[in-house]
Amino acid sequence: MTRNFLNISKKECVPASKEVLKNSDKHFELAEKLYLLNENGSAISHIIIGSEELIKALILHLDSIGFNFRQVKGMKGIFDNHQLRYFISFIIFSFSVISDELKFFIEKIRNKEIGVEQLEEFNRKMKVDDSEFKVKIFTKIISKIEFLLNEISWFNNFDLFRQKGFYVDFENEIKTPLQATEQDFTSIKIRIERVRKTVIEIIETLNDKTDDNKRLLEDILQKVNNEQVYNSISKFIQNVRINKTNALDYTLNSVRPFIEDIKQDVNE
Repeated sequence: MTRNFLNISKKECVPASKEVLKNSDKHFELAEKLYLLNENGSAISHIIIGSEELIKALILHLDSIGFNFRQVKGMKGIFDNHQLRYFISFIIFSFSVISDELKFFIEKIRNKEIGVEQLEEFNRKMKVDDSEFKVKIFTKIISKIEFLLNEISWFNNFDLFRQKGFYVDFENEIKTPLQATEQDFTSIKIRIERVRKTVIEIIETLNDKTDDNKRLLEDILQKVNNEQVYNSISKFIQNVRINKTNALDYTLNSVRPFIEDIKQDVNE
């Protein structure tokens, strides 16, 4: 049997993850050097490849410490399918955006910009039938979800950006990597750097051997390592295949009508 990332042992995942992460860093460094040389097309291609390697390194690292993501049916795509890696990048990007919102809220509490009385008032309004207040809350939540759904188009086009950065093509006219602009690169970099920062933070947190972090990891492993979680992931991948689409389009097509229904209810 051919040995590959899917069937190597958890112990072997440790050095494998480190090597993939090194390769990811190399592509990020190349992207910066090419950008400084005004080679924006090639810089885009390398920063996207760096993000893909980053996702592979994360999955290998997670499995090396006790998770079982590689055993999920359909997860093979992580190692040989660009679009699935872009989807995971989008999930991490979304997690980062939501996390920043929570950090901002917590910081306001710490700085006493939001006091106990305001928190109690918020809790009271959520419990009672204060429709105007609830509409404001739902409107804010929907607005954030719509922002993330709009971001899907960026991640969905990563493969196109990656290819355009390497190859000359013809679409009504000649298209070359030399036509890529600084704005093209920075727009993609902003999104990928957010993903990169979050992945590094996840790995560093999980590598922290303090007692608190050990207990945190044990709790997470206990909650994640059950059939329901992995089966849910497997079913999602299966549904994507049944619909003959990719994970990003499937998510957009599934969530958008749901959000439109909520907006309609809120407006009524």
